[in-house]
Order: sequence, then C-alpha cells, then structure tokens
Amino acid sequence: MRVLKAIMMMKKKEGKEEEEEEEEGERKRRKRRRRRRRRRRRRRRRRRRRRRRRGRRRRRRRRRSDTNGNKYYRTCIPHFGCLLNIIALCLLNREYMTWCELDLQSIELSSSANVT
Repeated sequence: MRVLKAIMMMKKKEGKEEEEEEEEGERKRRKRRRRRRRRRRRRRRRRRRRRRRRGRRRRRRRRRSDTNGNKYYRTCIPHFGCLLNIIALCLLNREYMTWCELDLQSIELSSSANVT
C-alpha cells in the first residue's frame, strides 16, 4: 500500500512539474512576443519622428538691399508673369522701386483682369 501511495505521489509531482514547465514556457513566449511588439512600435515611432523633423526646418530669411540702399526681405522669386508686370511698371513709372513694392503692385496688377 505504501509503495503504491509513493508511486502515486511521484506521478502527481511529475505531472505538476510538467505543468509548471509548460506555464514557464508560455510565460517566456509571451515575454518574447511583448518584446518584439515593443521593438516594432519603437521603430515605427522613430521613423515618424524623422519625418516630422524634415518638415520643420526653418529657412533663414536674408535681408537684401536695393540700389538705393533700402533693406528688405525678398518675399518671392518672381516667375515670368510677375517679371513682365514688374518691367511694365518700371516702364510706366520710369523710376526704380524696391522689390517689396514691386511684388505688391505686380500682384495687384495680375489680380485685375484689365491689365495684360
């Protein structure tokens, strides 16, 4: 009887140990999965941050001066239509104006449909 009981106890212990080992294995697997997920998330975040940084660069504004020595910030690099308007204005007024004034007036001119 004692021998039988001892054998039963041994079997019970073995069963428990196996269950514990299985549980430990599962825990380890879960931990690994969590780590992998975290790593993936971190990588994604880093990529996003880099993209944001690229977009947020500030351009330094250079102050320029015209022939009369007036300082100004160059507001736009004029395209062809804008340049034509500037030339037309200069011919009409026959005097040199600063870029800022020209820009404003050329924009006004281009917005009104009568002047070509």
